[in-house]
Amino acid sequence: MCGLFGFFDRRQLPSWESHLRSAVDSLRHRGPDDRGEFLEPGPHGWTGLGHRRLSIRDLSPRARQPFVTPDRKLALVANGEIYNAEPLRDALERRGHRFVSQSDSEVLLHGYREYGPEIARRVEGMLAFAIWDAEKQRIVIGRDRLGIKPLLYARTDHGIAFGSELRGLLDWPGVSSNLCPRGVHEFLTHGYVTTPHTIVESVQKLRPGHIAHYDLATGEFREEAYWSLENAFRAGGASAADPSQAFWELFESAVDKRLVSDVPVGVYLSGGLDSRSVAAVATRKSNEQLTSLCCEFQERTYSEGDEARRVAEQLSLDHQSFVLPAPSADEFSRLVRLADEPLADTSFVACERLAAFARQHATVILSGDGADELLAGYITYRADRYHRLVQKLPLPVRHFLSNQVATKIPTGWSRVGPAFKARQFLGAAPCDAVLAHQRWRTLWWPNELETILDSDTLSALRQHDPNRNPREAFERLHDLPFLEQSLYVDLTTWLVDDILHKVDRASMAHGLEVRVPFLDHHLVEFCAALPSEWKLQGSTGKRILRHALAANAPELPPQRGKKGFNAPVGHWLNGPLRSVLEELKHDSPDHDWLRSTPDLRRRIAEHQSGRSDHGLKLWPLAWLVEWTRQTGATLSNRAEPRVGRETLLPQG
Repeated sequence: MCGLFGFFDRRQLPSWESHLRSAVDSLRHRGPDDRGEFLEPGPHGWTGLGHRRLSIRDLSPRARQPFVTPDRKLALVANGEIYNAEPLRDALERRGHRFVSQSDSEVLLHGYREYGPEIARRVEGMLAFAIWDAEKQRIVIGRDRLGIKPLLYARTDHGIAFGSELRGLLDWPGVSSNLCPRGVHEFLTHGYVTTPHTIVESVQKLRPGHIAHYDLATGEFREEAYWSLENAFRAGGASAADPSQAFWELFESAVDKRLVSDVPVGVYLSGGLDSRSVAAVATRKSNEQLTSLCCEFQERTYSEGDEARRVAEQLSLDHQSFVLPAPSADEFSRLVRLADEPLADTSFVACERLAAFARQHATVILSGDGADELLAGYITYRADRYHRLVQKLPLPVRHFLSNQVATKIPTGWSRVGPAFKARQFLGAAPCDAVLAHQRWRTLWWPNELETILDSDTLSALRQHDPNRNPREAFERLHDLPFLEQSLYVDLTTWLVDDILHKVDRASMAHGLEVRVPFLDHHLVEFCAALPSEWKLQGSTGKRILRHALAANAPELPPQRGKKGFNAPVGHWLNGPLRSVLEELKHDSPDHDWLRSTPDLRRRIAEHQSGRSDHGLKLWPLAWLVEWTRQTGATLSNRAEPRVGRETLLPQG
């Protein structure tokens, strides 16, 4: 687990070494153990690869990246873990390849020499990688099947730059920080920006399950899929009458593979079904007592600490927990920087603090992420079914439910509860099924944005539909049951661009590797092809996991209800973060996209007086205000924003 950066540029400038070194330094938090750079002139320009290393497999200097072949015709940097590295290594050695380390990443280099880009199909794991191929004069970049590890790229007038994080790319010569109107619209609507877009116009995310080829001579950039989640959903259902045992065997294998490490391994543990399932299997498979880590909240309605302790005691885990203090304004600024791209998921705060705490006890952590999206664990999927009944009502009645009833339901100050769920559900009454599914996680509705944004921003945002990517994803599986469509959409949008982004940036801020067994692609393919009733039956989600646990881990205590991992941001904005909220009351050139309108001031006043908790709406505004202040990003129709470090480069 590491951070990578690379570039190709046609300009013959003397300062590429210092720029590459600075870009690699920006990733130090992702790889605190070692660093390395590769810089090579060529017939078309300069190529550079840089790496920050978090030592997990083969802790010796032999595993330092970039890996370069003796003839200097290939060089590689990679971020992640390959779980089938040993059989791949054995096969390559039989073909005459000689390895210099025991690193799993080196397998990619030799695998590329033997199989070319086809190696992406042969590896199993979570990874992003870049390979410089001198013979073919190209750069090949790739990302794992589910998008667990990030890889972003920016095409410039003179070449390309790519890396693990957005911040390093924004500082690269020739990369503009102009805000992307579509990205801003998506962020304010959903709290994240969907792949392949980012919050800025100049940077894109490589799609999960894709590789891309950049031709150094022509500048042609070609992206292609090597794996398809869509095909997994179309593969057909399981043939067994009860497929839960086959599921369990795949799940056990996924956990077992992710325990391989040369450094201490622990598990995240909450009161949820997913983390306790991972913990149960990991405890059986590990030769040592595992440490479980849990974050608790001072606000008791948000905390799952008691439930986690019950599970840990039953599994004989070395349980460690801490109570999350409310962040200060300075802490808020630091968190915005660490999140890299704007992210309104309130649980990022807890994830980041939990990662810092976990790093004191382990270097590798197993988590239960992905199970809800894979096996219909969220209440959203039940709400989709109830929405079909509401759609039978006359349209005027549905508009009344949305505009009159939903808006009158008071918001409480406890964890997301019945009142919030009722508001979101009834608010979607007039919507079609696709939009209703998205409405569940909508932060700001279009008519609400009209009341808080300035006219230029609104004009730019109106040109983009923030639900376009989900709609297109629904359409790709339009002939399958709606549950399968919605799971596919959430796996390719919400999971990739919110959940996995959050986990990666929070963990890598502290040099912690988080592995996700539920996203083993063999397990994902199996679950995607399952009949819907094995995911959601009646009001029970994750049916197959529950069956498998009952048969194979009966010692686990029953779950006492799903809470989720939301943070009490409403309380924080009225407490230590009050100054952050106060800033939204005033117009500022630092955030000229936002206007201190009567409607916005009313919401803030209601929040500060305690009449209504508007925390989930005010949080993304505060986050984007701070992010644009830090980066100097603005919409392209305004004053020209900062462009990398162009002014530091000599002309030539």
